[in-house]
Amino acid sequence: MKIGIPRALFFYHYYPLWESFFKALGQEVVLSNPTNKQILKKGVEVTVDDACLPVKLFHGHVMDLAHKADTIFIPRIISIEPGEYICPKFLGLPDMIKYNLPDLPPVIDIKLDLYNKKSRILEHFFEIGKNLNKTRWEV
Repeated sequence: MKIGIPRALFFYHYYPLWESFFKALGQEVVLSNPTNKQILKKGVEVTVDDACLPVKLFHGHVMDLAHKADTIFIPRIISIEPGEYICPKFLGLPDMIKYNLPDLPPVIDIKLDLYNKKSRILEHFFEIGKNLNKTRWEV
């Protein structure tokens, strides 16, 4: 199975982790193209005017993956620092993507609280594996 990862926001920052994880499960990882005018244009066309530029770019990157991947990985990252939370628009990206781009391949949308629930990080990985029909042992 081809797992698509958008080259945008935190998702690209954590790419080495996601790539290693998915490849260890026997999945192929594909990235959206580097940001360019066409990706930006596509993102601007499908988002509301109030959306910030990073959100518009993210939409464009997901659209770039639409025909390259069997599923697209868009985790809902909640926090990465103590006492801080991610922008609400970033938290809502999986929902915005599903609403604005209904003809996409399936989206792997899981909640990741990378700071407040460090003891549960393995559970997050087990949940991703479950989405890929992998057992806890395989993960």
